[in-house]
Amino acid sequence: MYFANKGISSFLVLALVIIFGAVLLNFLPFILMIAAAFIGVNYIVKAIKKWDNKKTKIFSGKTEKAETVNSDFSQTYTNGNVIDVEYTEIK
Repeated sequence: MYFANKGISSFLVLALVIIFGAVLLNFLPFILMIAAAFIGVNYIVKAIKKWDNKKTKIFSGKTEKAETVNSDFSQTYTNGNVIDVEYTEIK
């Protein structure tokens, strides 16, 4: 890549890379802390909104009727006669 830094000496490029790296390493913890704080506050706000939404649904006074399910399993899960099998328990 001879043409990439044609007018700049390699020492100046190296110095700029080192300065950029040092600045990035100095400010990276602050950037990560700000991002973590933003994510935490966002999570708390969403949790409060979700909790408030559930709370208003509970105390709204509207009730839904539950559907009764027929619990006759002998007719629904068999296609024919049920065969009784004798077994001995193994200890």
